[in-house]
Amino acid sequence: MSRQMTLSVGLSDHACFNNYFTGDNAEAIQAIKNLIDERSGQLALFGPAGSGKTHLLYAAQKMSMAAAQRATYFSISDEHMLRQFGGFDDLGELVCVDNIELAAGNNPLERLLFNLIEQTSQAGRALLTACGRPLAECAFLMADLVSRLQRATSYRLHPLTDNQKASAMRLRARQ
Repeated sequence: MSRQMTLSVGLSDHACFNNYFTGDNAEAIQAIKNLIDERSGQLALFGPAGSGKTHLLYAAQKMSMAAAQRATYFSISDEHMLRQFGGFDDLGELVCVDNIELAAGNNPLERLLFNLIEQTSQAGRALLTACGRPLAECAFLMADLVSRLQRATSYRLHPLTDNQKASAMRLRARQ
């Protein structure tokens, strides 16, 4: 029996909607684009590793900036950035927050996320979050945070099927 070898392909391109293979995620992508156009509201993405959550947050930030809007991306996993996080005044019209599940059970991070959601909402800005699993499976301690997170329109990102992965590889090769 022969083993299948995988290729380590890591193209150094910037994440954008044009190089994201949509698969079964067209509705979520359109919702993200609408969020950017409207410049307000709250949208949440969730899905397993490899479904493209981070790619889509970067793509949203890039699209927002191309439309002359300020946009911010940060991940809850970036402790260095979070320690230097000064406030919410100049985050732009779109705020993208990745890996929000990592805040669950951590009071300071949950408070930070809660305050960010509140400030973004009060300022009429757009908020796009990503989580590795549905909110109901996260063990957030703050009931107020959970209620704010549940306000968002949520989209489950679907991983690519084997056939879609082949098409995605062809797209990457063309680029």
